[in-house]
Amino acid sequence: MKKYISLVLMLLVLLCSACGAEEEPEGKTISTQIGGQSAVVTFEPGTLSAGTVQTDKGTYAFAWDRSGDLKITYPDGTRFTYTESGSGLASLDFDPEAKGYLSGITMAWGIESAIDQMRPARKEGPSPLLAIFLLAVGAWNTFVPRSAWYLSYGWRFRDAEPSDAALTAHIIGGVVALLAGGICLLAAIF
Repeated sequence: MKKYISLVLMLLVLLCSACGAEEEPEGKTISTQIGGQSAVVTFEPGTLSAGTVQTDKGTYAFAWDRSGDLKITYPDGTRFTYTESGSGLASLDFDPEAKGYLSGITMAWGIESAIDQMRPARKEGPSPLLAIFLLAVGAWNTFVPRSAWYLSYGWRFRDAEPSDAALTAHIIGGVVALLAGGICLLAAIF
């Protein structure tokens, strides 16, 4: 019995180690168009929330703050804040188009577009790790139902034996988990 528990714990450790956190790109640069102008967006290493935008008219700096507002600093030092509601705040006498700069909202949309391009495309669908987990649990319940029953209920009682109905329930549950795991695995592959 200890052998099965050790095997299950080892399987869980392997599954957990395979589920590493997704890392953000380090210091990535992307060339794009923002408001009809060529721009090069450079992200600070390890983040997509701060960086610079280089255009023909100068270098803009940007960073998101904790409240979710995007702060953009124009080449001349003027600041523009783009809020989550889609509105922008700058000084009343500041006219970016008069200086040849991009408007703050156009910049915000361009930066968000660059971030979307930098994020890796995620495949939608079931996780192959879920499929492997379901297959393992299903195989365990189907082929070794007595140990599965013991881990579920038997450890609570001294000298207890599972009934035929309990073993049958574990086998049926195992077959269902095997089928679900097989479907998930096929969906993850294709």
